[in-house]
Amino acid sequence: MKTQIVMHILPREIDQCYRLIHDLKRSSYFLSKDDKIILDLTLNLSDHYTNWNDSKLTKEFFIEKFKYIEKVSTFENHFKISHEITGINSVRRNALRENSDVTHFLWVDVDMFINQTCLYMALEAAKSITDDYSIISAELIQGWDPSWDVISNPKTRNTPRVYHEDGVTADRSKSLWGTTDPYDMYMENNIDKEPSLRKIDTIKFGGGLFNLFNADLLRLIDIPDSFTHYGLDDTFIMVGSQMMKQLGYNINQYVLEDVNILEDHWYRENAYDSFLTLTDYKKVKNDFKQVANQAWPHEIKKLQNKLINYKNGKI
Repeated sequence: MKTQIVMHILPREIDQCYRLIHDLKRSSYFLSKDDKIILDLTLNLSDHYTNWNDSKLTKEFFIEKFKYIEKVSTFENHFKISHEITGINSVRRNALRENSDVTHFLWVDVDMFINQTCLYMALEAAKSITDDYSIISAELIQGWDPSWDVISNPKTRNTPRVYHEDGVTADRSKSLWGTTDPYDMYMENNIDKEPSLRKIDTIKFGGGLFNLFNADLLRLIDIPDSFTHYGLDDTFIMVGSQMMKQLGYNINQYVLEDVNILEDHWYRENAYDSFLTLTDYKKVKNDFKQVANQAWPHEIKKLQNKLINYKNGKI
């Protein structure tokens, strides 16, 4: 297997990235010698997210920290620095369109905590799957709402959630996600345990929540250029995968049982915010997402036709 781990980080996330790379490095010691890992990491220094002229820290400061992280990593490093507009859509799209012999892509956000056998369990499980197209997801500790229970740890599904005012989605900072110390998961390292997969009947995942895709799946569905730099990429892959199931493709999603991941809501305070003058990056992301929303109906129709034609051997 050859797996490409794809990540995108902003300067304020540099320490979270450093911690995750340590986690991945620790996990690498459990891997088979035949497992090849590419770490595809893009540091976004674009002025669209950070007003560098008014910031107390410079781009060079973060570049040097980025170089240090590269020294820590023992994988095949594809470390990139972008001074242009970019985003998670961009780096994922570029990765899957590269002409390479990568067999799997792993999407994980830098604010995720994983235990030390998570990477090993995912890769070993992938070797046992014979489906033409597959997705392997780590188990969530709870989720935003009951629809996520299908990929959540059964012990956490019924834990009471604290909801936002809309009464629909959970306030993760006040629910189990935010009241669990992520470092507790480092105790879940039973290296004698064999990977155990639970096949689910649907397709359900969040893009950066530690998902391992076989490369043929992502390359077939693709991430449309019209989605620009942020928004709906994971939803597009998810809906496309559901279409494939309906059309009779040999595709399934699996959950790694008892291999839990958790988004950091315990240590979210960010020291760099006092030294960086941030643009309204949430607005920038929302603007990108509006563009993706406008392109969605057309791209979904195109994808549907593409999948039908491909299934019928017309492509």
